[in-house]
Amino acid sequence: MPTLQLLLLQLNDGRWQDLALSAGNIFFCFTLIPMLRHPGRPPLLTCVPTGLALLAGGFVFATLHLWLTALTQTIAGLQWLALVFKKALYAAPAQRI
Repeated sequence: MPTLQLLLLQLNDGRWQDLALSAGNIFFCFTLIPMLRHPGRPPLLTCVPTGLALLAGGFVFATLHLWLTALTQTIAGLQWLALVFKKALYAAPAQRI
C-alpha cells in the first residue's frame, strides 16, 4: 500500500493526532541536521537528557498505538544521542589559576 494511501487511511480512522504529532517530530528531525553537521558538540547535559526523554516519549506513544509518532520521536531521540558520540573539534581552553 503506498504511503499516501496509508496516511489517508489513518486520517479516516481518526488517527489525525498521530499524523499531526509525527509531522512536528519530522520537522524537528530536519532542524536537528545542521547541529549534527556542525563541527562543535552541544553540552552533554543537553544531549543525554533530551535524547532519553524523547526515547521515553516514543515508548509512551507506542503504548498509545500512535505508531508513526513513536517512530519519528524515537528517531529524534537517536539523533540527540548521536550528538553525544560526536567528536568535539574545539577543545575547551585550560583554566589558569
